[in-house]
Amino acid sequence: MTVRDAGSANGVFLNGKKIERSRVNEGDVIKLGDVSITLLPEEEAGTVVMEDMSASDLLTGNRPPSEITGTVPEVPESVLKAARPPAPRSAPPPPPPSTAPVSIPAPRVAAPRVQRPPQAPVTDAPMDAAEAVPEAAVQPRPLTVTTLAILWALSVVLYSIGGFALGWQARGAGRLAIVAAGLVLAVLAVVMALGLWQRRHWAYIAQLTIAVLGLFVCPFSLASIAVLVYMLRPGVRWQFSDRSAHEPEGVGQAEAIFTGAIVATVALGVLLTATLTFLARNARTMTGGPGRLLSRTMPSETVAAAQLRAVVAAEEAFHSVCNTGYADLEALRRPASVIKDYPSDGPAFLRDEAFDDAEREGYRFALSVEGEMPAAAGCPARRYRRYAYAATPLGPGRSLMVGPDGAVHAAQDRPATLDDPVME
Repeated sequence: MTVRDAGSANGVFLNGKKIERSRVNEGDVIKLGDVSITLLPEEEAGTVVMEDMSASDLLTGNRPPSEITGTVPEVPESVLKAARPPAPRSAPPPPPPSTAPVSIPAPRVAAPRVQRPPQAPVTDAPMDAAEAVPEAAVQPRPLTVTTLAILWALSVVLYSIGGFALGWQARGAGRLAIVAAGLVLAVLAVVMALGLWQRRHWAYIAQLTIAVLGLFVCPFSLASIAVLVYMLRPGVRWQFSDRSAHEPEGVGQAEAIFTGAIVATVALGVLLTATLTFLARNARTMTGGPGRLLSRTMPSETVAAAQLRAVVAAEEAFHSVCNTGYADLEALRRPASVIKDYPSDGPAFLRDEAFDDAEREGYRFALSVEGEMPAAAGCPARRYRRYAYAATPLGPGRSLMVGPDGAVHAAQDRPATLDDPVME
């Protein structure tokens, strides 16, 4: 055992000699200020002899308890338990007669037992947060599923812009219907993108349903087949479940192949759609022998020809009002403006509002009249002897024209006339 002065004000004295650090043995006396401590033998461990303090001082509390307990060293629990009470000492023999004062030893004060708190039971260390999460819950998202979610997200812009662009070209109620359809598809794309990204089970069912419907859309049939084959794999079905069951074999295999196949087929579908749209809006023609015009009629030219024939039917109906004369476009669209006593809400000869727009379906339409006829009882206030309704393409294609004969005449690379060959 060693005693060391840690910088006290009064210093530490060992057997009456001031020391800084020294080894102590049994029987040595250490003085700390007014307190002296004697080191007792091992069998008396836990007992401290406090000199210079009378029993009356201890009982009356002249010294604060902090000064008393502060001199008691902390004794290990095992030592306190093993310590035996000190054996009673025999009374010392009476001192010989002497004139010297009799010294009465100070009473011994037993050191308080140090009660240590019970040791907490040994338990396993708390599991780390990452270890507490099931392995299935942190399963990474497959590459193909991520790609499908991104494709749906990109289609949001396509559906929104495409719906407004197509609606702008349409007329009447059809415009609102096309814009509304584009917005509905954009919302569907947002929902599918989020569902696939989070691997929701309902998104799995919805993707399968959309892929089945896509089989009947020619440009995207191959893409739909690739998606169906991928989504029906056991590993993909497990990805869209709660992933509490055992992970099936094959999860994550061939992801790059399926991703490439789906991206390639979707790109092919977009290219085919753009090509067919371009061809539908632009008629391709070629010239045959002298006096003959051969054509490969495309949908846009067919639509234009149908509108010309609709004007022919309207002119014939107007002509039958008083068995003579033809009308301009205003009279065909609003008969009450030229026919006396005609109901203002009565049916028009041309009911489609699209005829109010000069440019539509890739053509510029124009109705011209000549030879105004004089007023007559029972006849419209404004009527003409002849009319010509022409459709001029805005791009490559043939020009078309109809007249009183009811036939559609066509001409290549120039405005058509009623003397041109009849369209086949």
